[in-house]
Amino acid sequence: MTSWFPVAVGLTASLAILPIIELLHTIPNDPSVSHWWREAVFAISAKLPLAAIPFLGREDLLLICSLLMMSALFWYASMGVLFQWPGFRTPTAQNHCEHCGYSLNGNNSGICSACGVQIEWGDEESDSGDA
Repeated sequence: MTSWFPVAVGLTASLAILPIIELLHTIPNDPSVSHWWREAVFAISAKLPLAAIPFLGREDLLLICSLLMMSALFWYASMGVLFQWPGFRTPTAQNHCEHCGYSLNGNNSGICSACGVQIEWGDEESDSGDA
């Protein structure tokens, strides 16, 4: 059993880190990526640490608890993406309504013509003219 310990830990760590690196570099900043893709990456990352547990013995209780905690963290992120919790939502593209995603190019009224939500513009030049 102990001969599987380094293999299980190395495989679990390498397979869990690769999706995290990809996720941190590209996916959060790309509004065109579906939230289903992000949810799948987190769900797979949550299952990978659990794959090493059968290869560990009772003497590796601390490592087993660490793997369970890492899996729980990825499941939390997976549920956050799945249910669109704040902080896990897909970033909206510029000039799109944050509520429905409708393009606001040419909209000067301050109200989304698709869903009727009041639009809060980021940086307006009229605010800087007071100084």
